[in-house]
Amino acid sequence: MELETELQSAQSCAPGAVIGVGSVSTIGYHADKPWTARGAVRWSRQQKRFVGDLAMRDHKMFRSKSLALASLSLILLLLGGSGGLLAAPQQGSSKKEKKDTPKPKGTDADKPKTSPDTKDGSDASAEPSATNDKAKSTGDGKGEAKPLSIDEEYVRSNLEGFLHPNAIQWLDDGRVKLSFDFTEKNPDHETIFSPKVSSEINSKFRWSVRGEYGWSYTGTGTSSSSKNSDWYYGGLRMGNDGQAYLNCWFTDDLEVDASYVQFVSHNAKQSFGVVFCNESGKAIGANYGTQCATYSNGKISSKKGTIDQVLNEHGLAFKLKVKDGNFEAFRDGRSKAKMEYTKKSYPSGRVGFIWGGGVASIVHRLEIVGRIDAKKMALAIRNAAKK
Repeated sequence: MELETELQSAQSCAPGAVIGVGSVSTIGYHADKPWTARGAVRWSRQQKRFVGDLAMRDHKMFRSKSLALASLSLILLLLGGSGGLLAAPQQGSSKKEKKDTPKPKGTDADKPKTSPDTKDGSDASAEPSATNDKAKSTGDGKGEAKPLSIDEEYVRSNLEGFLHPNAIQWLDDGRVKLSFDFTEKNPDHETIFSPKVSSEINSKFRWSVRGEYGWSYTGTGTSSSSKNSDWYYGGLRMGNDGQAYLNCWFTDDLEVDASYVQFVSHNAKQSFGVVFCNESGKAIGANYGTQCATYSNGKISSKKGTIDQVLNEHGLAFKLKVKDGNFEAFRDGRSKAKMEYTKKSYPSGRVGFIWGGGVASIVHRLEIVGRIDAKKMALAIRNAAKK
């Protein structure tokens, strides 16, 4: 309709008349070319066609974009509702595929990785295993992984309640440290020895009574007003001759320390030994801390070394060390004698005292560092629990 109106308007003009000047480069007219009526009609038609083409093109582009958005929405819906079925593979899956890929032989890829920070080439950053951790706490001193047996677990759980030590400590090498203070005259300590500690004044193995004390210059014993000496007020009192053993079984890997005071003048017939006695009654020990001796049925059968002076009411520190077929006697921290023993004859034993020759003495403190014979000790604790 608009086109006809334009044509009528153009025809009302004279033929060839100039109706205007314009520049529409899109349809081929230039600014310096005059418009005729016919040209104006032609331009109007082409302009209509051009606008229609633009509208069609925009419509097609809109449809394409709409379809693309719809497709993307559908894909996102599928990804969200499938529970990760179409999700991209995780990082670990690519590592797994890489791990499963066979490596060519003879290359650096199949050589074990080592670390310069460790002697054996292992990875220093790796966390220690539970077995190694347990080996540190229950090892036998050789660095081997050795988990606790049932008997060992039982002994560790019940030894303190069986012996009533003043202090107990399980060492990293598997040994135990037991400390006893007999100056307190603890009734629980009466049953930890064989024979039991007696309260009878005529007994050869009893608690000390009032007036039985010693003057010490070794720094052992109870407190006193003097800086370099101690008053002793009590302990295990041993007289005449006899023997007594702690009810605890050790292997032949131990150290025994005892504080000692003698109440009679010393003579050559007297003896006092800190000993390690096997199941058959044979023993090895430190006699007065300066002589190594072997015992049979409570009597000295062989010896090595001499007896140093023993002063009346003077505190002494005795030590016995037993290990790997050798035992050693110490007095006041100094090694005095060494002697060999038959190792197979002492697979295990008990710590104790053997005395004789009319001696009268008191042991105030006892400390043992040794490796428990778990099998025998577990049996002893179980049997005592049944009584």
